[in-house]
Amino acid sequence: MLAATLAACTSEAQQSAPPHGPTEVQAITLRAADLPLELEYPARVHGSREVEIRPRVGGILEKRNYVEGARVEVGQSLFSIDPQPYRNAAARAEADLAAARARVAQARREVDRLRPLISAKLASRRDLDNAESSLQIAGAEQQGAEARLREARLNLEYTRVESPLTGIAGRALPSEGALLAGAETLLTRVTRIDPVHVLFGVPDNDQLRLQRDAA
Repeated sequence: MLAATLAACTSEAQQSAPPHGPTEVQAITLRAADLPLELEYPARVHGSREVEIRPRVGGILEKRNYVEGARVEVGQSLFSIDPQPYRNAAARAEADLAAARARVAQARREVDRLRPLISAKLASRRDLDNAESSLQIAGAEQQGAEARLREARLNLEYTRVESPLTGIAGRALPSEGALLAGAETLLTRVTRIDPVHVLFGVPDNDQLRLQRDAA
């Protein structure tokens, strides 16, 4: 009875066992390829150019004409300095030039008056020489007056402080109403951000690794 039972179990186990066949495996094909190497380092971003904004003339700072931290264009007005003293200086220079021109005209008339008198021997040569010297002096004074007027007008233009480049304007350092001491006073800074420069350092071991991989 025991032998029959064992025989029956063996027969059932043989019938339920799966048939033997080939074992399925996954094949992977290996090939050489260049892969990007990604390395992360802390960096600092700087503008490609930064300029200090300083006034060319002194005076009272009337107004800031830009938004701090905003983009400004080249030639845009950043600050206004009280222009009235420079308007007055330009007006005085114009008056001085007018007076100098009048002296030139008077000296020229004197020379023109004396020349025919010299021919008629009604005036001395010394008188004509003195008149011609006075004309030359008056002409030099007129040139000086013209130069002073150009300078006065230029200083009046400098009361409008403009941005020399397009970029981001920083914080205004002096407040409105402050007395500016000309170019000694730093007003703000403008930074060009197109393009920018990124500064970072690479550790020595990474440098050696990169050099070895590039070889």
